[in-house]
Amino acid sequence: MTEIIAFVKTEIISRPNSTAKPIPETGHMSIYASDYCPPFRESDMIHGPILSWLFMNWSVYIIEANDNSYYTGIATDVGRRFEEHSGTVCGAKYFNGRTPLKVIYQEDGHTRSSASKREVEIKKLSRLQKELLVTGATQ
Repeated sequence: MTEIIAFVKTEIISRPNSTAKPIPETGHMSIYASDYCPPFRESDMIHGPILSWLFMNWSVYIIEANDNSYYTGIATDVGRRFEEHSGTVCGAKYFNGRTPLKVIYQEDGHTRSSASKREVEIKKLSRLQKELLVTGATQ
């Protein structure tokens, strides 16, 4: 596992004795922090080798489950994430024993950080406030 501390233009500052290896075509260092990180691609670069998945267009979404409960989450691809919740191991544990019915709310245009903060805000809302948020978004 490689721990990346910071990116500075095209140089990477990493811990001593790092196991990071250059990516063949680019010469940039690998950004795999674990087996779950998305793969680094040249097309993902934003002004050099930055962890662009942090800056991608993140969305906050609410899914209605079959027991009429709401699940709030974040993703870069809400359709893909909905499919993952619908019976794959990558889905949230919340859906063990529940079935996701449909995405009832979606906010686009977030960074990873702002999406996470908005997710927390929405999760703190009461059921009635969430319903008003959803109906306000559809009108």
